[in-house]
Order: sequence, then structure tokens, then C-alpha cells
Amino acid sequence: MLRPAEDFRHKLASVGLGVDDVAQRATISRAAIFAWLNPGTQPRRKGIRLKNAWAVARVYAAAADIDKAVAFTSLFVDESVD
Repeated sequence: MLRPAEDFRHKLASVGLGVDDVAQRATISRAAIFAWLNPGTQPRRKGIRLKNAWAVARVYAAAADIDKAVAFTSLFVDESVD
């Protein structure tokens, strides 16, 4: 299951991005990102959709001037589901 890295917000902030900025630029809802960051508030844990994770990674990569794949692995962790 894909989830955000522990320092997800800090990494975004380090390049001048907030959750609202990322949601707007990646064209995904703020609610989706909120659910990623606060999984305990959600009735079911499904993880992050790959398409949405890549959209966020592309925004972060552009702001940080790094490769998209590096941005993806920096922002997201793939955990096995038991």
C-alpha cells in the first residue's frame, strides 16, 4: 500500500509548496491529500492511487528541480499489507 513519507509536508515546504498548492497543480482534491496524511480519519484504508502519487511527484520534481522518479521515492513509501 502506498503512503506518504513521514516528512511529506516538510519536503513540500522545503521547496515552497503547501498542500493546497500541490492539490491545485496536480489537479487532485485537498480531501484526498488530507486522507493520505490522516489515514485514521478514514473508514477504509486503500492507500494512495498511483496516478495521484505520480501527479504530486511531478509537481514536487518541478519545484525542486529533480528527477520525477527521485521525487516519487522521496515523497512516497510502498508498504506491504498483511
